[in-house]
Amino acid sequence: MLEVINTGSGQNSATLTKIPGHVLNRGFDFGGSLHIVVKDLELFVANADAMDSPARLARAVLHSYHTALAQGRPEDDLTTVIRPMEREANAELHATKPASR
Repeated sequence: MLEVINTGSGQNSATLTKIPGHVLNRGFDFGGSLHIVVKDLELFVANADAMDSPARLARAVLHSYHTALAQGRPEDDLTTVIRPMEREANAELHATKPASR
């Protein structure tokens, strides 16, 4: 899936570096902590509220990080945000070999 995303307009820093380099290898070691991401997202949402902007996507992302924080520790790496999603899906992301062509 990352190969498909990265060859199109969906390519971004998460699909290029964070997911393959820190999630798929199960390292969860990008270098930022959950509590800092939550703080920053809460500030963003507060500013959006002050401007009467719905910021729906930011609220959804904040919800995901709140869930990760509730199920982990504040100092856990920001890439651990995937763990509650994996538990809910009863699946685990892992590195695979690219399909042969």
